Amino acid sequence: MVEILFGESSAGSMKAAKCENVEYKNGQPLWIQGSSDEVICLGFMLDMGYIGEVVDSQYRKDFIYSMYAKNQWEQDEEYDNELKKLGDVYAGELVRLIRFLEGGEPVRIWYSDAPYSRCGFYHVCSILKNYPNEVTVVCLLYTSDAADDLIGVD
Repeated sequence: MVEILFGESSAGSMKAAKCENVEYKNGQPLWIQGSSDEVICLGFMLDMGYIGEVVDSQYRKDFIYSMYAKNQWEQDEEYDNELKKLGDVYAGELVRLIRFLEGGEPVRIWYSDAPYSRCGFYHVCSILKNYPNEVTVVCLLYTSDAADDLIGVD
């Protein structure tokens, strides 16, 4: 099953959790059946920037670069080059997703109510409407630490 996620951290965690030989403890799997190659990260940051362009447009690639590079103090050239490729990486992930869909693979979408994730979810739904693949959706709990920063006023 193809796992679709919308953030680097969650996708990395999913890649670590996917395992070909699942072990069980007390009847519960310790890992998720499959391969890390079945994990797709679509980190296009669709909750920000102009959304009138296609997600793999040069505008979106430049926007993603600008978001990751804005706090780059050291001006490390190698790191900067990696950041410039990130939009292409996500575009490649989108191509991989389309190939999986064309192959009839079932997909599982992991999303939360975080704006980037919700927007990514809607985008993927717009793609999936063109394919008859089995789709499973997992809504993750979204928490915000902002509530801890509020000051109560009587």
